[in-house]
Amino acid sequence: MARFLAYAPCCAFVAILTACGASQPPTGVSTGLQAERASFVRASDRFTAIYSFRGGSGDGAYPNGGLTVAYGVLYGTTAGGGPTGAGTIYEISPSGQESPIHIFAGAPDGDDPWPPPIRFNGGLYGTTAGGGANNLGAVFKIGRYGAERIVYSFQGGADGTQPIAGLMHYDGTLYGATLYGGANSDGTIFAIDRRGKERVLHSFGGSSDGENRYTTLTAYDGVL
Repeated sequence: MARFLAYAPCCAFVAILTACGASQPPTGVSTGLQAERASFVRASDRFTAIYSFRGGSGDGAYPNGGLTVAYGVLYGTTAGGGPTGAGTIYEISPSGQESPIHIFAGAPDGDDPWPPPIRFNGGLYGTTAGGGANNLGAVFKIGRYGAERIVYSFQGGADGTQPIAGLMHYDGTLYGATLYGGANSDGTIFAIDRRGKERVLHSFGGSSDGENRYTTLTAYDGVL
């Protein structure tokens, strides 16, 4: 236990001390660090749910992704719920005032949005795992007040299918990943420009390469 505590990050350290009922910090810990850890515990004690989804026709259900800050409010997606059951995009204020701004309708619109939309090119862009013209997933754009359009519909061949991973933008281009499809049917990494033109950067190839990308890409030192 002592060896683990010596190398544990602050958050893990606080959790362990709290769980063990420790009342004194270990020898050698600075007063400032003690205060920081105490503050962390107090902040976690103040956790408050500001909104609970009801899952009915006027609401959404299953908010799988995180939140995006834009225009002074928070935006997110629900994978299900809404009148169609195909998911929603909603906005919510820091005080908990929630309102769906778009109800997905299924193909040829989107269906089953997972990650939150991101700000890009004067709007919010995101992906849906289903829907689109071919019911294989889509990239969409939505304006601040809910005007939505499909930017790209996946075709299920070399371009990929089911873009569950979120989008990121780098140097004026959007990048994302698909769960399936591509040259080896194991998923792709794709780029899409402001006009909606899509190109595949890489097709995953199974055990020698990787497959079925779920998570959002990250830009670091000029590469993804």
